[in-house]
Amino acid sequence: MTLIYISCAWLLGILFGASFNLPPALILLGLLPLPLLAFKGHRRLVITLSLSLAVFFGGAWLYQQSQPGDSDSYLNYYNDKDTVTIQGILSRDTEVGDKTNHLYLEVSRLKTADGDWQEVKGTALLFVVPYTEYNYGDELEATGKLETPASFEDFDYRAIFPARAFILPYSTRE
Repeated sequence: MTLIYISCAWLLGILFGASFNLPPALILLGLLPLPLLAFKGHRRLVITLSLSLAVFFGGAWLYQQSQPGDSDSYLNYYNDKDTVTIQGILSRDTEVGDKTNHLYLEVSRLKTADGDWQEVKGTALLFVVPYTEYNYGDELEATGKLETPASFEDFDYRAIFPARAFILPYSTRE
């Protein structure tokens, strides 16, 4: 039964972390019930409560840490700005479409308008002309303008790919 409480606390913590921006120091709130162990009765309840609180706030904190940041070390920082050149490795097979093919590029480096290369994290969804052949694991370099993913009535790119960026349309094999 204790495992069920802890699992529920973890899931509720993730949900809570998605809804609110919490400081990491709140994880220490899970330690508050521990002084109650000095009393003879209800030790199991105190330990379960303390562990559940720690797991709850840990889940919230971990969720927030997994979200892309707004610093220049994340690809989405460069969305809707100048033209950039990115380098990375294809992280999925090519999705073939009627008008364009979709490539998922796990970006490792970005060259800004200044000409400097810097390390970045993120995935770019590249739209390339059909009949181009790229495979999982290929190293690519692409130049274009990063765009924030659009939200449509029936499909929301931002909800599914919050760390993604779109780049149109030039891509070259390195």
